[in-house]
Amino acid sequence: MLKKLKQKKIWIPLLVIILGGTGYWILNSSEDGEISVQAEEVIRRDIIHKVNANGKIQPEEEVQISSTITAWITSITVAEGDTVQPGQLLISMDEKQYRAAYNQTLSGVKSAEANLKQVKAQKERTESLFEKDLISKQELEKIEATFELASSQLDQARSSLLSREDELSKTKLLAPAFGIVTSLTKEVGEMAVGGMFNPGVVMTIA
Repeated sequence: MLKKLKQKKIWIPLLVIILGGTGYWILNSSEDGEISVQAEEVIRRDIIHKVNANGKIQPEEEVQISSTITAWITSITVAEGDTVQPGQLLISMDEKQYRAAYNQTLSGVKSAEANLKQVKAQKERTESLFEKDLISKQELEKIEATFELASSQLDQARSSLLSREDELSKTKLLAPAFGIVTSLTKEVGEMAVGGMFNPGVVMTIA
């Protein structure tokens, strides 16, 4: 019993010392003797999860370069990975047959222009003679019909020339927009197969 009382006497002073020291440290932890506490407003936030996964990067937009005519490829000016600018020449194709057709049609236009010029001069002379009552109205109507035919032939020749010019321009494939060449499906010496509904893709730009 005496031993227990002695132990209590020892622990009570120690407890007082510990509590006193703790209180002194708390009171002196700030200038005002107050406990410094950091508080933050509770707000709603998104929780971000990081996930590692295998995948393939796809461009937002791809442009497939295809030919609308059938011709042999004579040159390719870019390679996969190259950056291209709008209007840049990408592929050239053999233009011999299209150039020949264009030149032939151009000759037809010049011939039609010369014919119309000649008929127009005849028409003016005929009108002058008709005003002087030197020829019949039938002859006047005949030259007028010839003039209308010559004018129509010239219009047709010019329309054909535009078509031939369009075909000739299609032997050059140009970049429609800024991008990077991601694939080439043809090589120099191969044939680009064209078609209105199912043209062959020769290059992809992304």
